Amino acid sequence: MDLKTLATEAFSANCRFAYRTVLLLVYVTSWFLAAESHAAETQHPLSPSRVAGRVDKLLMQAMNDANVEAVPLVNDATFVRRIHLDLVGRIPTVFETREFLANNDANKRQQLINDLTQSATHARHMAVFWRRTWIPQADTREFESLVEETDAWIGLEIAAGKPYDQMVSDLLTATSAAISPNASDPRESEAPLAFLRAGNYRSEKLAANSARAFLGLNLDCAECHDHPFSRWTQDEFWQFAAFFEAPQDNESGVPPQIKVGETDRLVSARLFTGDQADWPHNPRPDEGRRIVARWMASDDNTYLARNAVNRLWAHYLGTGFIEPLDDISESNPASHPEALDTLTQAFIDSGFNLRYLSRCIVLTQAYQRSSEANGSHGVSLADSNSSTRLFHQMPVRALTGEQLHDSLQIAAGLPFERDDLTQRDKFSQRQLTAKKFLVDRAAQAERSTTQALSMMNSQRIDALTRRDGSPILEAVLSAPFLSHEDRIEMLFLATLSRSPSAKETKSLFGSSSNPSQQEYEDALWALFNSVEFNTNH
Repeated sequence: MDLKTLATEAFSANCRFAYRTVLLLVYVTSWFLAAESHAAETQHPLSPSRVAGRVDKLLMQAMNDANVEAVPLVNDATFVRRIHLDLVGRIPTVFETREFLANNDANKRQQLINDLTQSATHARHMAVFWRRTWIPQADTREFESLVEETDAWIGLEIAAGKPYDQMVSDLLTATSAAISPNASDPRESEAPLAFLRAGNYRSEKLAANSARAFLGLNLDCAECHDHPFSRWTQDEFWQFAAFFEAPQDNESGVPPQIKVGETDRLVSARLFTGDQADWPHNPRPDEGRRIVARWMASDDNTYLARNAVNRLWAHYLGTGFIEPLDDISESNPASHPEALDTLTQAFIDSGFNLRYLSRCIVLTQAYQRSSEANGSHGVSLADSNSSTRLFHQMPVRALTGEQLHDSLQIAAGLPFERDDLTQRDKFSQRQLTAKKFLVDRAAQAERSTTQALSMMNSQRIDALTRRDGSPILEAVLSAPFLSHEDRIEMLFLATLSRSPSAKETKSLFGSSSNPSQQEYEDALWALFNSVEFNTNH
């Protein structure tokens, strides 16, 4: 071999070595970067927008598999109304609507969501939702006295950023010993006892209520016999109920016992998931409830987080990943298990942060889709006969009584003041409206004839549609620089958060270019009684 050939082969070998070395370095660097990224994701919760993106990707795949086209996203006018109703329980003011519509920032929806979820109004609004989830008995006459302090307590805890699992634990382990006499702060009052009081302190009721409200498990049937459609047995129900009994003695490791229904048979406290419960020496009277609270929030038990995610998703989008909401079981799989798992893990990673969870959900495209169906878009989510839940379209949802009262206040141009926060000796106008227009599931609610007539003949509606009772009408009619078109637009922005169409203007005022005061009052009355004002869409 001559010198030239030898030199050429040596050069080629060096090149191959260098090339392989570079490949190795690239591989190792990529591995470390991926590991670092994975570690960051497991140690810190993902941003709400990233979680929303992952959920949307999973839902979009399901739509593609079902050959269903997603409905387009809503315009800004519809979005600003929807997000205010859902996050703070009222429609936006004219100023808030105009400010949002004039904002050209590409991230303005996310900015508004952050601002609203950070507000005290959001905490108070969501307090009603969680109180109805945890203590639905408070909407009955027997337990209506629990509403005021419980709503105030939950609202303060959400505003303070207390984790969801801690609030559940506080409800389960509340004791009268922790109450300060004549406490002005609801967090030191009897409010945390509301859950126990609504269960009449009876072990079997507390067990059933806890399973349903906190875990999404309906064990009621198993109280009297083995559940006919699920795995729960009668013994498992009463073993769980035994945790709500006070320990009979101080002997170490001996759990309390309870009679099985009307029989004389005794069973000991035992978790129905098979997890072990360690009973300490000299247990406290509420030791069983404390064990249940710790077990619910443990890393191995995802029922608590999954139930919260499923219920909040249903609250914002009309239906849950799992329906019925209190049937989270192996025999009733989620419509989109991976999407539910993604949100559940993100919620756990966030430290059970409710504001974070709300942001994750309302940032999804699924939440921001239109409620208007177009030919091929298939079955609306509002159709209870739908066999699939694809979340390709937003259902039209009825306003709750609280949303209706507060939105009327805003639309009329009145200061947003909660009269139920100061009137303790009688029902406020807001509380009366809430009772009259009580909504269990907004996406499934329909206004009754009685409720519709109540709106039409309401003395409050009559007062709010008169010039001397509605600041918005006074402003519209007294401003000399406003044209007829400007006045109509102001009324539509105040009530529906959008501009009117030419057809709507003609239907309200005909061909008149200079309507009377009475015609403007009648137009506002018609807008208040419209389906669009009374729904979230």
